[in-house]
Amino acid sequence: MGGSSGCRGRPGANIWRSPTPDGDDPDGYRLTSPVGAFGTTSLGLMDMVGNVWEWTADWYRSYSERHLPFTPGPGSEKVQRGGSFLCHAAFCHGYRVSARSHATPESSFFHVGFRCARDSNFR
Repeated sequence: MGGSSGCRGRPGANIWRSPTPDGDDPDGYRLTSPVGAFGTTSLGLMDMVGNVWEWTADWYRSYSERHLPFTPGPGSEKVQRGGSFLCHAAFCHGYRVSARSHATPESSFFHVGFRCARDSNFR
């Protein structure tokens, strides 16, 4: 799973498929979906795309500036990954793990969340 289309034609992620934002969505969720509603990958991951954009620890900079020294200041933004249920192909580049958005840390949106993660070497 993990993509926008799942097994046997079922949705594989909570993304916007409705003609209008307030319409019924074929995946059965008008807004957010419960964690794991679209299954688990062979690596044990869930909801890596869609549902809500997820905050990361990275500060947002253009890819061409990533090698330059950086000190965050007022107005600096954090990276968000994965897209949300509000992403639509007409205006959103979501629907993939590498999708990147950004906002200031004090921003609050109902289609942005976070993921608890740990290092894979943690025991």
